[in-house]
Amino acid sequence: MAQQLKQQRITATLADADVADLLETEVGIALLEIRRIVTNSDGRLVEYIRGLYRPDRCQYNMVLSRVQGQGEDNNTSSS
Repeated sequence: MAQQLKQQRITATLADADVADLLETEVGIALLEIRRIVTNSDGRLVEYIRGLYRPDRCQYNMVLSRVQGQGEDNNTSSS
């Protein structure tokens, strides 16, 4: 399988009327937004996810590890 590039962004956003109805909450309430993009080695998009989460009903955990390479320490994470 070709190597994939993965990007993930976590930010806050506000619920509009449609989202508030779907998540059974109020318009304007703060939500956690997670966007993930995965491309193959040719740069073609193979996965795009946008998730909206109520902060009172979710928890986001990461496992951090240190990777040594080429004279520098690099931090990596997995979730």
